[in-house]
Amino acid sequence: GERNGTVAAGRIPAKTRLIGQFCIRIQLVAAVAEQLINIGGSVSLFDMNQDEPTLMFTNNALTNPSYAAFSPDMKKIAVSNTSGRLVLIDSATGELLQKNRGVGAEGNQIHFIDDTHVLTYGWDGKVGLWDIVSNKLDIRMEIDGRYRLWPAAEKGKFILFREAREDLGMKVKYLGFQVSLADPNTGKYREIYCNIGEKGPERFFPVASNVKGNQYYSYQGERRWKKELYYDIFDLDSRTI
Repeated sequence: GERNGTVAAGRIPAKTRLIGQFCIRIQLVAAVAEQLINIGGSVSLFDMNQDEPTLMFTNNALTNPSYAAFSPDMKKIAVSNTSGRLVLIDSATGELLQKNRGVGAEGNQIHFIDDTHVLTYGWDGKVGLWDIVSNKLDIRMEIDGRYRLWPAAEKGKFILFREAREDLGMKVKYLGFQVSLADPNTGKYREIYCNIGEKGPERFFPVASNVKGNQYYSYQGERRWKKELYYDIFDLDSRTI
């Protein structure tokens, strides 16, 4: 996706403008169903099975939407915004099903753990589990430092990438990063890798997304003296970079 409202995906031979919307984020959320979520000033769902994208619905229930996720059964879409608030949308009709205050801070990616529970987390370290049936959200973990979560192959478990740093008052010293296996249901996580004390980037920011299999982008590093950015890949099977 691009910020100018264009997208190239599936069988579309060229860039296609999505009804003139200003696109903040586009997610190809289901390769089999070929449906696409367009996040701009609102949330729109497009059917990609035709030569041109077909708008299925637009939902304006949430101000400044930022992330979205399909439920495993493809019947519902959860959306978060820049304030961490959440809404649940019927994927067939676009009807608003639930609204929740969320974690109360700017959020990151959201993930369905199963058809009735959504993992959501904010920049302040609060990790919440949202029960979309009861509309109750429980804070399951509070994590120090910048971090990212990504679903692991083991159902219900997540890979936690977290920076380790030392607060020196006006400055922060970046010590390294840690990788843990987290279980939002129990609120516990277990460290499986740590590079504290090893030579690393001058500063970095945790990222989390799947490369392939059990390999994940772990962090974006920055070497200021070389003016370069790079990404390291963490292999879960060998637990090495």
